[in-house]
Amino acid sequence: VSPDASEALVSFTLDGTSPVWRYESRGVSLERRLWMDHGANVTRLSYTVLRAPADVTLTVEVLTDCRDYHSRSFASDWRPDIEAQASRLTTHFGSVSVHAVLEHGQATADGGWWRDVGLASERQRGLTDHEDHIHSGSLTAALPVGLPLQLVLSTGETAVGPDPTAQSAERARQTALLDRAKVQDAPEWVRRLVLAADQFVVRRTLRDGTPAHTVIAGYHWFADWGRDTMISLPGLALVTGRPEIARSILRAFADVMDQGMIPNRFPDAGSAPEFNTVDATFWFVEAIAAVDAASPDPQFLAEMFPALEEIVAHLRSGTRYGIGQAVGLLGYVAVKALALRPADGALLAVD
Repeated sequence: VSPDASEALVSFTLDGTSPVWRYESRGVSLERRLWMDHGANVTRLSYTVLRAPADVTLTVEVLTDCRDYHSRSFASDWRPDIEAQASRLTTHFGSVSVHAVLEHGQATADGGWWRDVGLASERQRGLTDHEDHIHSGSLTAALPVGLPLQLVLSTGETAVGPDPTAQSAERARQTALLDRAKVQDAPEWVRRLVLAADQFVVRRTLRDGTPAHTVIAGYHWFADWGRDTMISLPGLALVTGRPEIARSILRAFADVMDQGMIPNRFPDAGSAPEFNTVDATFWFVEAIAAVDAASPDPQFLAEMFPALEEIVAHLRSGTRYGIGQAVGLLGYVAVKALALRPADGALLAVD
């Protein structure tokens, strides 16, 4: 649309959680939308020419990296394996493949390095403020007026293609979330908070393979932290009308409890959890109480009660960091646990 897209940008809005940009330049009005497939490593962008005095061609330059979110990529003699086939461009980083598919497009492979790409947010934080990217190639397609074209970016063994129902499916999912939270008639900022809350709830699997949930402490540098999860759980799952998600999160942390403590952090590399917090376990007890108050479920309490008993037992004998020396904490958890005891649960023996 323009050599400098920032000069052509005339509006930015949100449709649910989907960003919508509108550009105008040289008589062309272009709308771009972005959203993701829920629960999948798939990002979609749609490009629609709203007005144009002549034919418009869309060219997408595909830059790729294969790194974690703490790292940077820098140019070297190494090159990934890049495959261009019809409208698909695939970059193979060993066992990881990154796909870019442009609807009705034509792919052209490259493989060179684009150097010294600026990172404005990192510059503000005083960190390394540039990196290099692999230029996988280009995707080009004619862009007729009024006909949206999808660009689909995905990872996995096979590429994910354009889907004309993908955007409506995500809108329907978000509408259902607003209905569950009973905020359809609330102010816009309340509805946005409900949808934003959903973005922090992600999947985790129990040790026996059972699907469960957890909470991402913050995008994009943080994974799930026990303390952050338990503090935020009532707002993310209970206020939004999803107590089953709250129970799933609590099951995930009870599943990895050790010496009467829940983890504070799950390392990015998937190694053993870190038990380096004093109060996360007490927030865990509070979260169980909050779930019981909002949506009583005797079966769930019976499921959680052994974890509460374990907490009390280890406080009596002493846990990491000498927490057991705090008699007041023992009494607090014991009283809380007794209040949560299911009807047929055993009494806690507390001296």
